[in-house]
Order: sequence, then structure tokens, then C-alpha cells
Amino acid sequence: EEDEKQHKVCVKAFKISRYPVSFMEYDKYVKATKQPLPADASWGRNLHPVINVNWFDALGYIAWLNHTQNKHYRLPTEAEWEYAARAKTYSAYYWGNTVLANQANCDGCQSDWDNRSTSPVGTFAPNAWGIYDMAGNVWEWTCSRYERDYHGAEQRCITKKSANNNTLIAQRGGAWFNYVGGIRSANRVQEIASKRSNNSGFRLVESSQ
Repeated sequence: EEDEKQHKVCVKAFKISRYPVSFMEYDKYVKATKQPLPADASWGRNLHPVINVNWFDALGYIAWLNHTQNKHYRLPTEAEWEYAARAKTYSAYYWGNTVLANQANCDGCQSDWDNRSTSPVGTFAPNAWGIYDMAGNVWEWTCSRYERDYHGAEQRCITKKSANNNTLIAQRGGAWFNYVGGIRSANRVQEIASKRSNNSGFRLVESSQ
């Protein structure tokens, strides 16, 4: 893809969640704060990754979680996301350069969910660092403003105050409807912050900042 550029990036120490946020987790926030209940497309809730949440919804959940648990969670930067996804690999996917049966959920991944729906988090084998679902299932919101060519935005978080409904946010990971090329570790797309869809979710990073 034209907007994929190889470049060296340094990231500070951080912790990233092993799984995308599930409906089971997000629905606790909905119940506690009386937020609108995101639709599950009739695919199931519980351990399915939460979908139909936009960037602002994700930030709302994180703010609530930080307040109730006295933590410092946030969305990952685009650079952190790829660093965690690759787990020191340089191949197209964190398991190699080809997609075999049941390694992920995508169109052509030969799983029970291909091009039909999300799969429960943790269904497929994790990468070398024990992180699940970094390829396929749902696109994941980052905290980084989308920049076609890398000029440093991938290493920074933008704030809710500095964004509006049409701000372009970088998403990573590919989803259940993407062909195998779309779930490569390097692949990236842009999405407006206010967009909710049945193929977008998110995971958390914990840092000291």
C-alpha cells in the first residue's frame, strides 16, 4: 500500500491488553453510566469484541475505567500497536508470511467466522508475546491521528479536545470481512472519529503517563 513506509520507531515501555475489549467488559460501563447499548449485529455479546463503538465511545469507556480502578489506561499509539502486534517479527503476519487455516478471522482465513461475523476474543493462537487477535476479527482504534506518510503522528496520542467528529484516526489489525492481505501487521486505514461500525473495536494500553 502507498501509505505503508518502513521506518525505525522507538517506543517507551508500556503494557497492552491481551485481548480486545469484549462486550462483557464494555456492557458493565454501559450499565453503570447509562450509555447507549452498542448493537452486536446478532452475533453475540459476552466474549465477542465490542463493536459499533466510535473513537469517542472508546475514550469514554477508558475514562470510566480509569476513574473506577484508579489506573492509567488509554488507547495505544499506532506505533505501539504495531510493535506489540509484530512481537519482534518482520514477516507479513506475526506467525509468518502465509495464512494457514484457523490462524485468524478474515475473508480467506479458513475459520468458522470468515466474512460472516466477529469471533470470540482469544479464539486463535496468540503472537509470541501472548497477545491475541492482533490480526483480523476487528479493526482497532488507536489514539493516533492518521497521517498518510509517517511524520511522527504515529508515536503520539491526540486528545479528545483536539479532535472533532471528522478527525481521521488510524486503525490497525484488519477485520472479519477483510481479505488476507488486509490483516497484515503493517496494514493501516483511516476512519473518522465519529464512525461506528460492526468491524471496529479497541484494546487498552496501560502506561505511567
